[in-house]
Amino acid sequence: MYNSKGIESSSFEYNESITIKLSWKQKGVKNVGVAIFRENGEYVFGPNTYQDKYSIKHENRAEYTVKLNLNEGDYFIKVGLTGARDIDTIAFIEEGPHFSVQRDYDGGRWGGVTKLDHKWK
Repeated sequence: MYNSKGIESSSFEYNESITIKLSWKQKGVKNVGVAIFRENGEYVFGPNTYQDKYSIKHENRAEYTVKLNLNEGDYFIKVGLTGARDIDTIAFIEEGPHFSVQRDYDGGRWGGVTKLDHKWK
């Protein structure tokens, strides 16, 4: 896992980007998925290249970058490698790397998993 400066890290600021660099030796991988879970097992978000209609550019590696607009806390990654369809599982990591998101001091304290853009009238 890498922070927005390209430095390997397991601690991130609110709204900072995280990049997950994936590599594998298995043959026949056509799609990958990366899911973020809270430490308590709550599913946060998990796209995959099949649903996003993105073709992997390299035979044995891919990168996934996402902005962490998540509340402070501890999280972990799940990763799946699939064939031509997202149900054709080749490999799956149930509990991959763990990381933390630091408090959004500029935005004050707020509850929930994520901070949604909003306005009051």
